[in-house]
Amino acid sequence: MKELVNIKEVHRLFDVTVWDNCALNGYLPENKGKSVDDASEFAEFFINKIPLYPCFIPELVKNEYIFGMNPNSIKNTKKGKLIQKFQSEDRILSIEDLPLGQKVKEVDCYCKRLKEKYGIDKTDLSGCSWTFELSNFFDSAAMISNDVKGIAKFWKELVRNNKINPRKVGFFPRRGLDLYEMF
Repeated sequence: MKELVNIKEVHRLFDVTVWDNCALNGYLPENKGKSVDDASEFAEFFINKIPLYPCFIPELVKNEYIFGMNPNSIKNTKKGKLIQKFQSEDRILSIEDLPLGQKVKEVDCYCKRLKEKYGIDKTDLSGCSWTFELSNFFDSAAMISNDVKGIAKFWKELVRNNKINPRKVGFFPRRGLDLYEMF
């Protein structure tokens, strides 16, 4: 079993984190093979316990995270309050952001062929692209995602082929309220 760390340790190892929708929504494995939806509990934990400065979410993740929620009641939910916190602190990454947004578009185009090979959707691809680009802007960046089938396999192949340095670009699946697996 791989080592589990808390978010403080992740932020000690990496300058910034990019969060994927599945990590925020928190479909976590349980001992009996079922999954647990802890989205509201985790949103509250995130708001109260995780410093927002080093955390980012791509705009596509934000849109997917609140998809299906009544726009009039978003601000009254824990998930809505978390998104409002990201917005008020300017932690949502948009393709319109300069200069990085244009570079992310280029990385997206380069990585499109990987979507089919790894089953990565456009939201996952956006998270990967932003993580790669932020690792160039800052000294290091890590992606927090529970997608251990698509994104994890993609990340492992990039490390194995020396395309990325795992100390510069990290990947951490969320395994509990404040537990992240070191890949």
